[in-house]
Amino acid sequence: MSQQDKELIFTIEAAALEDMLDDSTHQVEFSKFCLKYYLNAESEDINKLTLLCENFSVNQKLHEFASKTLNNNPIDEETRMVVLNDADMFIMETLVLTKIALQSDLKKFANISIEEN
Repeated sequence: MSQQDKELIFTIEAAALEDMLDDSTHQVEFSKFCLKYYLNAESEDINKLTLLCENFSVNQKLHEFASKTLNNNPIDEETRMVVLNDADMFIMETLVLTKIALQSDLKKFANISIEEN
């Protein structure tokens, strides 16, 4: 096996994934509420609607990812650590960073502060 063929293995606390699952569930509902409000108000602020749609989407993907990871990956019973391969870790990091950037953009450009769960 060459150096390039080796797969990296990562771990994350199951509690951290459970927190992500809870928070993303809350954020999906919050985004749906805001989208319904702005769409019913016939808002012309496309930037605000776009950011809310993106926030909904990234939180839904994070919810699906955390749920899938908790259900399908091995969890060490003693440490409650979940094993991730490098591809899954990259996806999780990307989703979390995207979520953080969107929350900042929502506050900065749309004057919407995301509620904490």
